[in-house]
Amino acid sequence: PSYTGTYMVTVVDNNGCFDTDSVNVTVNQLPSVSLGTFSKTCDNSTLVTLTGGIPTGGTYSSPFVNNGQFNPTTSGTGSFNIFYAYTNAQGCTDSIGQPITVAPAPTVTLTPFNDLCINSGSLALGGGIPAGGIYSGSNVSAGTFHPNIAGVGITTITYSYTNADGCSNSTSEDLNVNDVPHPDLGKDTTVCLNIPYDLSPGTYTSYLWSTGATIPTIIANTAGNVAVTVTDANTCSNSDDINIVVDKCPSVSELAGEGFEISYYPNPASDLVNLEISGRDLKDVDIQITNLNGSVVYQNNISNINHGIAIPIDITGISQGVYFIRLQTQKGTRVDCITVN
Repeated sequence: PSYTGTYMVTVVDNNGCFDTDSVNVTVNQLPSVSLGTFSKTCDNSTLVTLTGGIPTGGTYSSPFVNNGQFNPTTSGTGSFNIFYAYTNAQGCTDSIGQPITVAPAPTVTLTPFNDLCINSGSLALGGGIPAGGIYSGSNVSAGTFHPNIAGVGITTITYSYTNADGCSNSTSEDLNVNDVPHPDLGKDTTVCLNIPYDLSPGTYTSYLWSTGATIPTIIANTAGNVAVTVTDANTCSNSDDINIVVDKCPSVSELAGEGFEISYYPNPASDLVNLEISGRDLKDVDIQITNLNGSVVYQNNISNINHGIAIPIDITGISQGVYFIRLQTQKGTRVDCITVN
């Protein structure tokens, strides 16, 4: 029936007998159901909570809908109909459908970064495809990375891109910042003209001295500033310099002609210098080390020194520089120069 009312029916059998019956029928109206349009989504988006069905309280359905949520990662790209059904208090149900469009997210790649040195200049980031995206990460501003601010270690750089459909995607690569080498030529010093003074900044991959030399160690025998630039295994470079003053450092000896020789080695030295006497034994030997200002920095008495036996003198804790070493015996005095590096 299409309208509310009383419906009657009369039936007649083969004997001509008949009877009549009636029924009251109420016809309820279907609910008025509407569904708003859906915004475009992307195939890498999270679940889309469906809304827009009126009256509220109905049910959304589709092969990719569960508990009122549409899953674009399952559906893939394309257009998919979403149906909204509503049942009113009279038990009457109606439904309506609207399409939802799933657009493809862009494929985004980022070329791995080469290592940087902490003293490298700022790096304009690149390598993101498609071009036109945004680089982000710690110590990144306006697409530029600042290694001197980031410091030594690994920073993760993210590249994000949004296409014409409004779909975004991103990828990341690590960027490693290495420390620079720390060459050390020591403090400015005075050296003796007649004593070789080795300059070495440490062990590195390559060297370039201000003299033009490219060897690990050079001998300083002229006054002035000497600089070196070193490069390590990470191709990071750094420099150090030292100012050299050359002194004649004359040797004073009252022991000449006594039939023996005195030597000190190594010279320059950093922790121990060996005193060796050849030709004869000595007894009751006073050893005194003074700086160029005459201040005593070491003093010791040795009762017996056998010739040919090296006597170690501990110079640990003595600052770098040139010193006079004075050897006094009953036969006389000898003064030499040693260099502490």
